[in-house]
Amino acid sequence: MAFCFSNLQKHDNAIICYKYIIQIAWTVKLREMEFSAYKGLASAYIHLGKVEKVKFYDARVTLGVYESDSTQTYKITVSQCLTAHPWLKETANAKMAAKGRLVGLALAWKQANDVEKSGTHL
Repeated sequence: MAFCFSNLQKHDNAIICYKYIIQIAWTVKLREMEFSAYKGLASAYIHLGKVEKVKFYDARVTLGVYESDSTQTYKITVSQCLTAHPWLKETANAKMAAKGRLVGLALAWKQANDVEKSGTHL
């Protein structure tokens, strides 16, 4: 969804989606997905002219800085995500179960990311 919104030049909507991706990535501990969302946020903020936010998210990717699981933001976000989507708890506890909705989400994210890298459009 975030990728689609970006292609449609609806960067505010893309930002919302990328932030949801970060919440899920934190909840199931997928650092690669977290960094990809940071890249997407930096790109969206470039288009909106928000230089400070671009610098923040770009630095996270460039320096390999992910959100520590000891921060209040991380703890509250993961707690809220697990409350809203209890099926994620099973996935997080199972360390990425081979089947289920999260795998589908992760595959869709990877496919969109691969398309973005190749420069082709859906």
